[in-house]
Amino acid sequence: MTCHSAKAGVNMTGPSLAAIWGRKAGTVPGFGRYSDALMRSGVTWNAATLYAWLGDPARFIPGNAMGPMFPSLPSAKDRADVIAFLEALAEGKASAPGGGMMSVHKGDLKQPPPDA
Repeated sequence: MTCHSAKAGVNMTGPSLAAIWGRKAGTVPGFGRYSDALMRSGVTWNAATLYAWLGDPARFIPGNAMGPMFPSLPSAKDRADVIAFLEALAEGKASAPGGGMMSVHKGDLKQPPPDA
């Protein structure tokens, strides 16, 4: 919740995850911080690719920008829960959570405001 929003069009440090299901990696409109490795990966996000990514992003797509910041989600159950939520979100069976950091931090850290 501190890096990604589940709301469409709300990019944060990372891109919005609202429509990630079935989307080609590195293609969220308005998000400009993708690594070349991710954009060239040819990966389409689905249960299998998300499971591998969440388990070890640096190994799944070497050279990606997220790998050093998010080394993994080691619990298989936690990965499955995140994947199930993202699929339900894409199908309209879940809604984006509100409040918390998602409502406070909406900016791109590459272009922070002067007081940040």
